[in-house]
Amino acid sequence: MIFVRTYVMAPIIRNDPVGWLDNYSMIMQIKDGCMIIGMKPIMVMLLMITNLSNSNFISQLDSMPASQRNTASIALTAPIFAQHKQVHATIIQHMTSKNISITEATKISNYILTFSDKYNVDPTLIVAMIEVESYYQPNRIGKHGDTGLMQILPSTQRYMGIKGELTDPEVNIHVGCKYLAYTQSRFGPDLGIVAYNQGEGNIVRGTFKTTYLMKVKKVWSTMKNRTSY
Repeated sequence: MIFVRTYVMAPIIRNDPVGWLDNYSMIMQIKDGCMIIGMKPIMVMLLMITNLSNSNFISQLDSMPASQRNTASIALTAPIFAQHKQVHATIIQHMTSKNISITEATKISNYILTFSDKYNVDPTLIVAMIEVESYYQPNRIGKHGDTGLMQILPSTQRYMGIKGELTDPEVNIHVGCKYLAYTQSRFGPDLGIVAYNQGEGNIVRGTFKTTYLMKVKKVWSTMKNRTSY
């Protein structure tokens, strides 16, 4: 067995805390910055040696055989995946079932897991909200200027103190997760979701509707039923 020293992946491979190597045979070759590991029965896992955000590697996901794509995408989020491996797999599966490419699904899942973990919000809830808000369209702009995957208003972005372009999925999901954490801490789990969509003022005045909440919960329940934490 060959072990590769890399600042992110090496501890996971050497210590194997989550069973990465349970069903693998041996490292077959190292090529193009990726370590290719033989798997049982036939699948191949590609683990990045240099940088988990390597854009060349991500861009190659869509051209991989179907048997390799999901496994390779999981490798991109290995540090987070160690904690949320089933959630990551569920997000990827759900998004690709909505005709989102494995490339985009992997990047979006990476950001969701990163920022939902940072702000202690449910990652599958974030997926449900993205689906209802924009149906995974990062460049979507609403009639009130709400922008991107989570339909963030520029004023909300300023309020959260996060800079960057709201059409950038990383920035958008960062703002969305932080704002949802804030609204849920102020109004509770359900009303926090409503406040995210309709504004805090409507919650305070009691002039909100629950249509958005029901739509989100419908998608969310599907996600939760397929995920065990």
